[in-house]
Amino acid sequence: MDAITSSVKKFAREIADVGESTAWAMIARGEVETITIGKRRLVVVASYRRLVEERKAQPPQDARRNNAVPALGSGRSRGTFGGDETASVAPRVPRRRRQRAGPPRRGIGPSMVAGPPEPDPEEGWR
Repeated sequence: MDAITSSVKKFAREIADVGESTAWAMIARGEVETITIGKRRLVVVASYRRLVEERKAQPPQDARRNNAVPALGSGRSRGTFGGDETASVAPRVPRRRRQRAGPPRRGIGPSMVAGPPEPDPEEGWR
């Protein structure tokens, strides 16, 4: 016997084969009907079946099938969506490196090249 309703988690995993967040988004958009029994939210399975039949009757809505977005690895350059091959792409600007917090690093500077200062022979070390 087919279930009339299903929990959102079971609907997402077993019936619609989508993620739970996608199932909740479908509910929020009103694509599937739900009922509440006590504190429990149940999806009406017949409303999902109607949605599937409606979508099957429509032309494909996937952006990669209607050339709104180029296919992955198509060789098109960035920024030429929707067949507008004349669009220019801004040059890529290199990122600035983040500066470290704290005191500056100590490297070999001019004061370190000659080594430590020699003691004055007349005065000695102080």
